[in-house]
Amino acid sequence: MTNLLILLILIFVILKKFNKFFYVIFYSFILICFLPVGQFLEYNLLSKKFYSLKNISNYDSVLVLGGYENRISHGLELIKKNKNSKIIFTGGSRYIFASKNQNETLMFKFWLNDIDKQKIIITKNTRNTIENFKEFKKINNNNNFQKTILVTSPWHYKRSLLIANKLKLNVIPYNWPVEIKPRNIIQYYQTFNINKNLLHFNRFMREIFGIVVVYLYL
Repeated sequence: MTNLLILLILIFVILKKFNKFFYVIFYSFILICFLPVGQFLEYNLLSKKFYSLKNISNYDSVLVLGGYENRISHGLELIKKNKNSKIIFTGGSRYIFASKNQNETLMFKFWLNDIDKQKIIITKNTRNTIENFKEFKKINNNNNFQKTILVTSPWHYKRSLLIANKLKLNVIPYNWPVEIKPRNIIQYYQTFNINKNLLHFNRFMREIFGIVVVYLYL
């Protein structure tokens, strides 16, 4: 999204058309860069409710989406707490038209040296969240899991749970530890990062776009 804003600004500058539309785009981009707009939207509209859930203890499976390290570590903590559960790792890619070679499941192997191999299921050739859940549905049909804890990033839960619901899969979102936010202007300044502000905004817009697509086409 921010790439599109930059492109539009450049086009206006090249054409020397400094109208109201240009100034709206330009000042919007400045606000996104220097204020935590993306973090605010991401936290309040996507993530907030997933920091206040109650974890259950009698689950029989843990589904980890994608190769993010924090997702993997939390998933492994869960199966260590429940020795009778199995863990399912799915791959994925941030690209819309990803190839099967861009799968993330290779990242999991580093983490699994001390885990009973009988408790591990790693999917293959899943390139996005929809494919992840479709593959898990096949695995679930074969294993007849009764309670599955879903581990993904808090900002990714709304889209993930929507897809799971569309595919008639019953998964329970993992309760993430509460995020510690800067409490005053000095703490915010210490953590200020333009790249981080842009990352959060782009991620928020990508998730919103993904949710709309799931509603319309799945």
